[in-house]
Amino acid sequence: MDRTDPVLGEADLDLNLFGNALIGPVPAWFGDVAGLRSLNVSGNPLTGWLPQALTQLERLEALDFSETASVCAPGDAAFETWLTSLDRWEGEWCDGRRRWPRVR
Repeated sequence: MDRTDPVLGEADLDLNLFGNALIGPVPAWFGDVAGLRSLNVSGNPLTGWLPQALTQLERLEALDFSETASVCAPGDAAFETWLTSLDRWEGEWCDGRRRWPRVR
């Protein structure tokens, strides 16, 4: 499947949405932005689990979902393997494990 964005093409993208008063769940369509290298949704009153669609982001190196109302990472094995493979991430697991800033 070709996941090249028709607008962005193969462009690398760093998306910093810190403190933009975003509400609701983290949108699953972020997983469709093939060139996404970093995503920061911290500092927003977002809720729910991170969408499984994020695991499609082959170029993602950094993810920050800390300081949200209640966004958390699902604890299933596939998602945990994907998340812990990122160079940098910060947030909380849905099973209550403490926030763990991950920097390689």
